[in-house]
Amino acid sequence: MSTAADAPTAFQSGASGRRARSKTRDRPGPPDGAGPGSASWPAFGATAHLVVADRAQLERAADVAQHLLADVQHRCDPRRGDSDLSRANRAAGEWVEVDELLIAAVTAAVRIGAATAGLAGLPDGHRVGLDTEGNRLRVPAGTRLDLGTTVRAFGVDLVTARLPQQVGTPALVSLGAGAGLEDVGVGTLPDQPQQWRLTLGVAPPEGSVPDGPTPVCEEVLLEGGGLATALLPSLPHADSGVPHPLDPRTGLPVVPLWREVTVSAATCLEAHGAAAAALLMGELAPAWLWEHGLAARLIGTDGHTLRVAGWPDHP
Repeated sequence: MSTAADAPTAFQSGASGRRARSKTRDRPGPPDGAGPGSASWPAFGATAHLVVADRAQLERAADVAQHLLADVQHRCDPRRGDSDLSRANRAAGEWVEVDELLIAAVTAAVRIGAATAGLAGLPDGHRVGLDTEGNRLRVPAGTRLDLGTTVRAFGVDLVTARLPQQVGTPALVSLGAGAGLEDVGVGTLPDQPQQWRLTLGVAPPEGSVPDGPTPVCEEVLLEGGGLATALLPSLPHADSGVPHPLDPRTGLPVVPLWREVTVSAATCLEAHGAAAAALLMGELAPAWLWEHGLAARLIGTDGHTLRVAGWPDHP
């Protein structure tokens, strides 16, 4: 038996700086007779988007991805009365037997919480009881557990880990979250290297005048792992009129230095947690990202762009 405090805390390092590539590199073509295919569907209150390298496998791949994400929701969504997490919340203070998928998701959220000093994931995860051998969960008495947007990134990683092997094609999965996070994961196969071209930011229509700082748009190639973008909330803070994110540890607003942070990491979950945490760190964010070897692009509230830890320069 273990507690959540026993979960590992460090980000995986060494891979993230090689994940995001300059857009000037050529992208390998698909095998003869094949080509990419894509599908989209609602998930987690957002939109899931799937792209496979071999469109002949799209129907099967979409079926696998939809079932995996639906299973994560069924086990981990506290807004569903029949979810495993809701059962654990109703029995807060007691050990509850739950599906191993929820145990894995809570463990992941606790690890991200510890790695980011509570700025992402579960800020007080040390209080959560986890029995990984018996698949039991104990929510602290008098509290209610909610994995927040972390569970979306966990779902993306689950799909990218299982889908390529089950279906036989590399794949890219993304979840656009209403909270301002875009989570992207890449599933690879050793004998089918693939690069995925992603556009960061949305340019205003030609001839229009942007309302606020000019969007910073660029393309990167993702070879594997995950990518996540954290944005400032769209609603302004009542006192200043400026959008303020909230520190999850205190519930208090944080004066923002960055309006957008994109991170490349070994997994979508790590990229998600790092981006969300860096958005709240202010001037400490660049050094923290460097320390953890996390390639990132940060855009300040004044519109300036900073690239750190190997994020490719934009021509």
